[in-house]
Amino acid sequence: MSRACFATAAYDQLCPHDVSVSLVYLPLAIVASLCAYALLNYDLKIAYISGKYYAYTANVWKIEEVKRNGNEWQSFLRSVRKNDAFKCRYAETKSNSVELITNDPYGITRYGAQNTNCAVTRSITAASSSTSQSEKIARDAVWPKDIFGRKPYSQHIAHLIPAGKSVSHKQWLNVAAAVLGIQNDADITVKKKAARGFIQEQTSPVEITQESGSNSDQRPNQQPKKPGTGVIHFVTNKIRLHNQEKTLDGKSDRKKPSLLIVPVLTLQGAKDWRGKGYSAICLAGYPRESVFDDIDTKGVYNDIGLADSNLLTARHPRDAKPEEVSMASDLLRAAVLALQDMIGSLSEDDLSYCENPNENVNKKPLREASEEAQKLLCKVPGQLPKHETEQPVCLITFGDHDNADMHPAPDPLLLVLKAANIFGIMAGMKMLANASSDSDSDISIGDIIEEEAFLEAREQALRPKTWEDLARGLGQPNGYLASTKASE
Repeated sequence: MSRACFATAAYDQLCPHDVSVSLVYLPLAIVASLCAYALLNYDLKIAYISGKYYAYTANVWKIEEVKRNGNEWQSFLRSVRKNDAFKCRYAETKSNSVELITNDPYGITRYGAQNTNCAVTRSITAASSSTSQSEKIARDAVWPKDIFGRKPYSQHIAHLIPAGKSVSHKQWLNVAAAVLGIQNDADITVKKKAARGFIQEQTSPVEITQESGSNSDQRPNQQPKKPGTGVIHFVTNKIRLHNQEKTLDGKSDRKKPSLLIVPVLTLQGAKDWRGKGYSAICLAGYPRESVFDDIDTKGVYNDIGLADSNLLTARHPRDAKPEEVSMASDLLRAAVLALQDMIGSLSEDDLSYCENPNENVNKKPLREASEEAQKLLCKVPGQLPKHETEQPVCLITFGDHDNADMHPAPDPLLLVLKAANIFGIMAGMKMLANASSDSDSDISIGDIIEEEAFLEAREQALRPKTWEDLARGLGQPNGYLASTKASE
């Protein structure tokens, strides 16, 4: 039952809609109704702040085993169409003129990844153990609210495709390529550039594509990473979530993920996404028939800060409609099938790249996952009957990228594939490494570059349009003043 229904039900019971009700009893009925509403509202508040209001994953999904057809991943590759970029309008001042340009990190990265004159950056790390005050201010400007619409009280920024020094991020190369529209069978170097970014040219005799444990984004005498490149660093690869390491990544004392965030979109809608806001459902705990023992699910809601009485009057989150839950379920089901298909079709180059030479030669979890996925049996979410899902499901809202008051929308393909990986782990399948072994919330040079570029683009997009801007928009490249002079 939604929050609004509590008051309606109380009034219907205490104040039946009968014109014969005497006016003498009307004040008494109103008082009784208000008292009942206050009592129900109190009970609602107690349920909310204790983490018992919203449904748990086991209230919505069970695990079903189905057989894949072996060609699901192809449907998750984002289509690339001309004049269909992730555009964010901003201005670049040159002399006394203002040139309007667009910021499209997806297009820039895709072009550079497929360009043989661009080289892979040495590392995606250079993470600092402490974040400077200026970087915190910038992050608060990029993410002014967490995913639930609260002002942030911590610096928990979660990468969807993992970041860090460990091998975990290497297992997600094909996902980074897919959101750019790059095929699964592309050269391994192309996929590295898609995930990590690239430099324009090599200025050092050292082999650029070699792997290194160095904690640096660049070599001596090497040019820095080109801004706007590398899916791992994109703002669209991150969400702001309290205790993300514990709940989304499954690290810390829990050791396994316990949270699912799934976009309310069709697969085509997720592929066509170009920076607009959308909704997503959020569920804590494990699906029914999970391989994991039950956990204190209401504690998960407390961990992420959802059980907060201040959110009762907030614009979001709100209760999801049944059709929204159904749409999210369909997308997650397709994502689990697709991710398993991708894992089962990993090439030898992909597998070799992801292996850690310092680990035991027999410890090759990705190879084991790939062998398991080749059996075509896959465990996917199955919706429970409606009469078993009475508790409301939490719905959150992400904002457009030009909305400076809301959490910017993450890429829905990245978000649902992260959820698919987590669901697979909950179902007992061998999946991709869910997070880095080192702190994924640390900020890297690449992250700083992309977040500052995002801020600049958004701020310029929000500035008032001038006559010059409007004239260019109408196809007058020299501006309004030049066009009026020409007509004199």
